[in-house]
Amino acid sequence: MDREFRRFMARLERRRGGRKKSRVRELTDRQRRFIEAFLGDARGNATEAARMAGYRWPSKVGPALVHHPLINPVLSVKVGLMLAAARGPLRVGMLTFE
Repeated sequence: MDREFRRFMARLERRRGGRKKSRVRELTDRQRRFIEAFLGDARGNATEAARMAGYRWPSKVGPALVHHPLINPVLSVKVGLMLAAARGPLRVGMLTFE
């Protein structure tokens, strides 16, 4: 009976236009290691970063990870912060932002 009730509720939600709850995905440990390697010792080389992170086929996985929907925004933000830090403080007129 419990199974029938769940099916009924699922059908009802679909009719109302409700969607299944999406799972919030997080980065895996290996993906975190890839990001750290990509920004660190690999110096932007995706294949080398994938090798350092422990992926089996780094020449295929590395370039794909750069475009991964969870990894790409992290890389973009971190690279942007690194570039901003390398430029030094921002000066606008008499104001200085650090």
